[in-house]
Amino acid sequence: MSEKCYFCGCEDLTFTNEHYVFCHECMALYTEMMLQSSNCEHIEDGAPVVLHAPVYAKYRNKPYILEASKGCCPEQYCSICGAGCISDGW
Repeated sequence: MSEKCYFCGCEDLTFTNEHYVFCHECMALYTEMMLQSSNCEHIEDGAPVVLHAPVYAKYRNKPYILEASKGCCPEQYCSICGAGCISDGW
């Protein structure tokens, strides 16, 4: 994982045992996974999967994969256009 926050570039990060990164500056919580498929031009390999987007809107301009639970299964989609994505594994 990068030593700087994907969103704001801050170096004040906490790395968890579950492969997640928490940024103390913008409050983002995300992980890096392998991209299996993307249905849009915004999401490329290396785009993080985000559980909590940055608090400050000025840092949300980078493309990322949002993971939202719908029913029993999580759904992943592009933060910019909403197209479905599949990202998995470390």
